[in-house]
Amino acid sequence: MSVSLVDGHIDSDAPRMTDNEIIKALECHKNETNSCIVCPYSYSMRGCSLTMASDALDLINRQKAEIERLQEVTENLQYEYDLMRQEKAVVEAEAIKEFAERLKDYYIKDKRYKRPHASTMIIFLFDLIDKLVKEMVGAESG
Repeated sequence: MSVSLVDGHIDSDAPRMTDNEIIKALECHKNETNSCIVCPYSYSMRGCSLTMASDALDLINRQKAEIERLQEVTENLQYEYDLMRQEKAVVEAEAIKEFAERLKDYYIKDKRYKRPHASTMIIFLFDLIDKLVKEMVGAESG
């Protein structure tokens, strides 16, 4: 492995450090009692701190970019979820209204409710159905 300084930048044929190796190197240097001997960057002619700082900055920037990407994905998923909930609410409301109208039609077509004394009950029942639909969907059933 060779390391040299070219145009102010490190030119190294050393393998690139993994994220875990970068973290291990940072842990080696978190206090002054640890030695550079155990540091994964001990090969660097410039000293491990400069190379490690550059790699640590790259790691931070990659993680920052990933966090931003995941936040965007989360926002998109939340938007789609909200749309689906709105669509579900509309479908449910329409199903309730359809059920109420079919129930009314059933009573209108049923011959047992054609008698004069049954008309008051039908009017009461239809008002009750309309009230329940309004409570369930927040609008008049039409």
